[in-house]
Amino acid sequence: TTTTTTTTTTTKGTITRIASKPYQPDGSSKPSSRTYTTRKESYPKAQLSKHGIVGDYNHYRTIALDNTLDRAVSILTEDVLDICKNSGYG
Repeated sequence: TTTTTTTTTTTKGTITRIASKPYQPDGSSKPSSRTYTTRKESYPKAQLSKHGIVGDYNHYRTIALDNTLDRAVSILTEDVLDICKNSGYG
């Protein structure tokens, strides 16, 4: 006998920023590039798949983590963003 339990939680919130960065064929997507940056452009909307935001490229996740799916999207609340900013991360 197999029992499957599904839990659904609905929470309301406001998305304040969606950001992604496509792969750059000029080599600037690689950390060894002089023009490399982790900064990602903001967009008004995005398409989400099981691989993350469609069109987003992360060199570390792609190469070092062999395209792992458990690091594809970060969701931070306003209070966590404030802590990061106050600690010098942004």
